[in-house]
Amino acid sequence: MRKRASIAGAACLACLVLLWPTALRAKDTKIVLLAGKKSHAPGEHEYEKGLDLLRHCLDTSLNARRLIVELHTGGWPQDEKTLDEADTIVLFSDGGSRGNPHPLVAGNHMPALARQMQRGCGLVVIHWSLNLPSKLGNETFLRWIGGFKDYENPPRPIGEPLRVRDWSKQASHPICRGLKPFAMPEDEYKTPERLRSDEPGFVPILPLPGKPGDPLWAWAWQREDGGRGFGLIGGHRHTIWQIEDLRKAVLNAILWTAHHPVPDDGVISSLPPTATMPPEPVFVPVKIDGPVHNPAAGSYWYGPFNESCSLVDVNGDGKLDITCGVHWYEAPTWKKHPYYFEGAEHRNFLHGHCHETALDVNRDGLVDVVNSGYQPDIAGVLWYENPGPRGGQWKAHRVHTSPFVEGLVLADLNGDGRPDLLMNHFRRYGGVEGEGSVARVEAIAWLESIDKEPWLVEHVIASEADDHGAGVGDLNGDGRPDVVTKHGWYEAPPKPAADPWRFHHDYEIPFRASLPILVTDVNGDGLADLIAGNGHGYGMDWLEQKTDGQGKRTFVRHPIEEHYAQFHTMVLADVNGDGKPDLLTGKRLFGHDGRDEGEFDPLFLFWYDIRGGKFERHVISFNNLQHDPGQENVNPPPQFAPSTGMKITPGDLNGDGRLDLVVAGRGGLYAFLNRGLSPIPRSANPKIPMIGEKRPDMK
Repeated sequence: MRKRASIAGAACLACLVLLWPTALRAKDTKIVLLAGKKSHAPGEHEYEKGLDLLRHCLDTSLNARRLIVELHTGGWPQDEKTLDEADTIVLFSDGGSRGNPHPLVAGNHMPALARQMQRGCGLVVIHWSLNLPSKLGNETFLRWIGGFKDYENPPRPIGEPLRVRDWSKQASHPICRGLKPFAMPEDEYKTPERLRSDEPGFVPILPLPGKPGDPLWAWAWQREDGGRGFGLIGGHRHTIWQIEDLRKAVLNAILWTAHHPVPDDGVISSLPPTATMPPEPVFVPVKIDGPVHNPAAGSYWYGPFNESCSLVDVNGDGKLDITCGVHWYEAPTWKKHPYYFEGAEHRNFLHGHCHETALDVNRDGLVDVVNSGYQPDIAGVLWYENPGPRGGQWKAHRVHTSPFVEGLVLADLNGDGRPDLLMNHFRRYGGVEGEGSVARVEAIAWLESIDKEPWLVEHVIASEADDHGAGVGDLNGDGRPDVVTKHGWYEAPPKPAADPWRFHHDYEIPFRASLPILVTDVNGDGLADLIAGNGHGYGMDWLEQKTDGQGKRTFVRHPIEEHYAQFHTMVLADVNGDGKPDLLTGKRLFGHDGRDEGEFDPLFLFWYDIRGGKFERHVISFNNLQHDPGQENVNPPPQFAPSTGMKITPGDLNGDGRLDLVVAGRGGLYAFLNRGLSPIPRSANPKIPMIGEKRPDMK
């Protein structure tokens, strides 16, 4: 019997060990921090900085666990439903004063806060947030937290605090756990508090230790309905949070008001480190679509797949959808809608667009899609007409024919305020591309956007002159956009559609250049420089423009990268939100089916902070892929292979005000969603099941 009992006991113990994550896990405690709008000088009333500091302390605490902390700025959450699950709410904002209503009153938020108090939610109110008119304060804060600053009918003279005689309940209160005696800092004190200090639920907390006659700094309040409140008079100066024990008292109070256990040592916290480096944007990749790996059909993990995409509100719901090749993908779940334009279903699956861009071609207020390519099914430039609310397939219109189109550059070439299209063609050689004699050279030409049919009109800048890579920008500072190529630049005339463009052979780019070649002032000297990547080999350079006393223009080549390859496309965008353009580029996957140098190197997506002629590289994505046809493969075919393809498309995909990125390459269509600048708080992380815990939707 004993043996059997022991076996049974051991079995039960084993079950408990296996099940403990789900059986013993308690509900996470949710803390909502509401930071008001800045209203004072720097260092004073730092509502957002102060609460962000407390958020950091809770997120990184060594002994405060099972917490969900949300910080909302502007004094109130955009979606107040988040308060319905809050265990406590912390308010740090402006208060009311004569002629200025409390933000909770001005925003008509007091009824919503009252509903949370009625269900027993805790409330912490700091400094000026305590200021309320007499009637409202008596009906709200006096009941919820045991006191408020009564500026209409102050119970004592202005500047005179409540002096507490009885501190006997202080030491045993949970908020005082782990606190060591400390001196209260100098801080502004004006309006006196109206307090329920003689009632059983009221406990003076600060200063510590309190002595008879000491002025009250903070108190705890136990409501009869079970809810809890805490008031802190201080908080005028941001420096008070440097005091460890004062900070601990407030953190303990937040946990106590939330009915969360306060650790015996109090909440152990540390201040956020002083940043010595600029914050880093954090991007989360999302694979939207990709090629099917089916070697028997000639389809592999590296394609075929379209190598360009656009952001267009296809269905008119106000959200940016994605068009990519013959399909479009509906935001926000990226549902695939196949064959959206005429003839798409008959397109050879090997033939994708080299470049596509969003443009309201016929000026009907609906954004259309223009695409280009060299493949036989495309062989030129076409635009697809958005049908709008009536729906149906988009009508196809051809505007240019050539089997050598490399892509397009969207730019206002005639200065009328509307974007036009510069076309770019590669050169056809007698042998393998890049070798032998030149067999075909197309004209450098652009498509002018006009206000009547045919909507796009072709103009030639230079016949038999185009080559791989081009760009648009004011190179000579005359206010007109010039055209730059790998062999030199073309000066825009006063009438770009009618007058000749003058060629300047001031530089030569020694490789098949990126599309686009970027025109920007790299070093801040007031002269426009060039940035060009090697589209089919190693390297990326910037060309510094210089002029002598006679106005002679020269360009000095500076390497940006020498050991990364396939910089086929690039774009300028403010990636880190500092108001300055950054360089965004990366690697194209198998642009020439493995025949170019560097094609089997890792895939990457980089952005560069441009600082006075220096390019500081930052990694968005880096992926070393090893699964090559005809070779001995240890790894399975990759399922995640983002590359830049022929175009990088920046845009705000989810309406959060941050710059997201979309890329389409041979390895598929990917979105890189911007989560914001580092450090990302722990409280902002998504919740995932613990090991051994079943997902809630699978229980």
